[in-house]
Amino acid sequence: MTAFCPKSSSVWKTIFSEAEVFGIDNDFHALDKEAVKDCVLLDGDSHSDEIFQNLTALLQGKQIDFLFIDSAHTYDITFKELNEWVKWVRKGGIICMHDTSTSWVDCRKALEDYLADKKDKFLKLQFENQNGFTILKKL
Repeated sequence: MTAFCPKSSSVWKTIFSEAEVFGIDNDFHALDKEAVKDCVLLDGDSHSDEIFQNLTALLQGKQIDFLFIDSAHTYDITFKELNEWVKWVRKGGIICMHDTSTSWVDCRKALEDYLADKKDKFLKLQFENQNGFTILKKL
């Protein structure tokens, strides 16, 4: 199993202990280094071309089983992350997104616009509590 997660890498590594977990963030200094010692951490913005190239090289053609996006909360960045990262998720894989409630207008709109012509390609569960949480299963 291959998982891509930002700062929550230690949480996902605990849950998916056998998984290869990749984390991308530009602020890892606050993490418990012991908790993420078995994770691959890339320092940078998840929407930068450099990070896309670095992770492409690290994945070596492997697909992602689980993708967690906790975006920068702008429409453009959220849409770009969805457009770039979701294509790497295998069929049957899971994509989770935080901050997708109606109070996060840009994130919510980016998600809805991304899915507009792909509704038959995903099973979607959406929760409005705790700033919103969306789970997509790639069909």
